[in-house]
Amino acid sequence: MKIQIRIGTFYYAFLMLFTGCIQDKNLPLEMAIQDLYNIETFGYRSPTKDIDTQASLISTQNNFDFSITGTGFFKFYDYEKNRYVYSRNGSFIVDIDGKFVNYDGYILQPEVRIDTNAFNDFLRNNQGTIGEILHKQVFREIKKMFPFDHKISVYKLTNLKVIREGNYFLSNDTILDNNSKVNRGLLELSNVDPLEAILNLERILMKEDEKSIKSNLEYKISLIKELRSRYIEIEHNKDFGKYEAYEAYNQDLKFFYVLKNQYLKQIKFE
Repeated sequence: MKIQIRIGTFYYAFLMLFTGCIQDKNLPLEMAIQDLYNIETFGYRSPTKDIDTQASLISTQNNFDFSITGTGFFKFYDYEKNRYVYSRNGSFIVDIDGKFVNYDGYILQPEVRIDTNAFNDFLRNNQGTIGEILHKQVFREIKKMFPFDHKISVYKLTNLKVIREGNYFLSNDTILDNNSKVNRGLLELSNVDPLEAILNLERILMKEDEKSIKSNLEYKISLIKELRSRYIEIEHNKDFGKYEAYEAYNQDLKFFYVLKNQYLKQIKFE
């Protein structure tokens, strides 16, 4: 199963022609930069959109990647700050005690554990690295041996006026969400459209340029225009089958992300 964003080239032309109609004219510069920074962040929620907005899912075939279909959020315990936080990013690893934690070390709630001894025996018996075992030939066997999907609970944020910290939300008003579905081997993408984020930032910088005497604004605008051109070219090539393999498209996209972050640092701090 593979669910991905598929946006035709004509959509990009539409965005560029009607940018004034679809963009937030009062979007702050910092927020526009934040959105563009996070276009590849799993489960990211733009401050300009409803946090319940469902984004597209992508298949990873990793047994410890999970996504949510619906409005629920994963609940984590932040041990250092003694608090609970919520996120849509369901990329987990297993700690030495067999607990599911995310890459920030926050513990999934309620705790989900696997039998680490059984898991290690399983790895040894299959004579493969952890990466090979998780991503390749024994996906079904692991799922059968460790059926922890049903143990993962998700929560609905009943008060949408929540505190945001990066890709996490803080709220005391939550309820167990039995209507959302947890999907294994899939991750949710950011709910920010990359081209829309680029155009938002370009428009804000051009507006600033009109009322400012800062000479570096023109340079910053040129960086964003270059990003726009590069992204449209990559998606155009994908839509018209110019990539012989998906890996080539992925490679160009990864290079774009690196370039994007470099340019954003210059836009933000110079």
